[in-house]
Amino acid sequence: MSTIDNRKPANKDIYVYLGDKFDLGLQVKKDDGTAYDLSGKSLTFTVKKEKGGSAVLTLTTDDDISVGGASNNVVMFDHNITDLEERTYLYDLQIDDDKYTIVYGKLVVTGQVSDES
Repeated sequence: MSTIDNRKPANKDIYVYLGDKFDLGLQVKKDDGTAYDLSGKSLTFTVKKEKGGSAVLTLTTDDDISVGGASNNVVMFDHNITDLEERTYLYDLQIDDDKYTIVYGKLVVTGQVSDES
């Protein structure tokens, strides 16, 4: 699990295999080290092929994103990566209510690992 400080958006690259479950967890903290409470916040994870491009995948707290943890500061994803192709994308995770980006970076989708030896 990655820890994100809310003072400024974090830049984190994510690597996933095509077809795998995207089950990343992010812990968000304030600049004083205490939990950043995300209770009741709407979050959106947007994936684009290029900067300024249209979204090719959007996950929200209405479907594949949940908030949990003892302090409600852990963002968890539950999505199978079957709707993207092998390539490098750009992504960001935003708190819609606050119009604030938590984390952004590259989402690198690579081919499924072969079962053949």
